[in-house]
Amino acid sequence: MATQFTKIQMYEELRFFLKSYAKCIGSLYGSTQIDETLANDINIEKSAIWDELGSLYDFGILGNDYAYHPRDGKDELYSEVIDLSLFLRVACSTEMEKLIEPVGGTPPVLAFHTMIMAIARYVLDGGKRPLFTPEEGNFLSITDIALLANMDERSVRNAANPKLAGALKTITKFKRTVVTVADARIWLAERKGFVPTTRRDASDEVHTEETAEIVLPKATVSRLKEEAAKSGLSVSDYLEQRLASI
Repeated sequence: MATQFTKIQMYEELRFFLKSYAKCIGSLYGSTQIDETLANDINIEKSAIWDELGSLYDFGILGNDYAYHPRDGKDELYSEVIDLSLFLRVACSTEMEKLIEPVGGTPPVLAFHTMIMAIARYVLDGGKRPLFTPEEGNFLSITDIALLANMDERSVRNAANPKLAGALKTITKFKRTVVTVADARIWLAERKGFVPTTRRDASDEVHTEETAEIVLPKATVSRLKEEAAKSGLSVSDYLEQRLASI
């Protein structure tokens, strides 16, 4: 189903889930200290989960290719992203829902939506689909197309009717209806809801002696990431916004 949400909404839902999950972990270990440590806002916002999802939102939802676009022969997502995807699949499972329900928790569905959207875009842009996903090979599912087009799946299936002009071309592979990357690109290019990936070439990057000498303390970098996340922006966009206000 077509869904639109902000990075802040994704983060707040994730925060609520992680705090609920922390209560369950603390209860399993019989320790309130674990609960208090894992549920701490500062620790949550400094976690790899928080940082990685921010980048995945920028890529998957906004179409900024800075972190994940396949380039230079590297067409596989790195292990941290795969681990996060596995975690989110478990986090949105029926079993997890039953575990966190007693403490009022809810699954991080927006984070999961962001992840599968990022993977769909990654395949669309020429990358390899991670092995843990149900689909095999470098094809896009009807669900992938619906996410990228910001449409519901039923509408996408209707659009695949070969009798229609400009119909979405599909094939049957592994007993599933899938779309080749080439056909997906052609069809999505005509969809109003599709956000194309904004590609950044090496020629767009400026390296000078002055910028190369700038070194920021880790604490400063962490603070920038935190403030950017609160604003629902990438670090670069946050800095540009602050500089523009000076």
